[in-house]
Amino acid sequence: MADCLVADDRYRRGEGQDAFSDAQEISQLNLALDTRDLIDQAKGILMERFKITSQQAFQVLTRASSETQTKLRDVADRLTSSGEIPTRRRD
Repeated sequence: MADCLVADDRYRRGEGQDAFSDAQEISQLNLALDTRDLIDQAKGILMERFKITSQQAFQVLTRASSETQTKLRDVADRLTSSGEIPTRRRD
């Protein structure tokens, strides 16, 4: 929140483009942290469920992402919210 206030203050002083860039970067960094946390939670679920390592859990997530053509973040979100791992679509 404080970072947004700093960006807002810069905007008011005429540093609008810099403030916008800063606010956008902060937003992107927050999303990246949220995504990392979500993926770590999904890895933890897989590690506990299947008694596998962190690296193996990440491989499971990336394989599901690739096979379903779904973003890794969305695969992790589905696993953490429903307990399900997306599977390859069958035509």
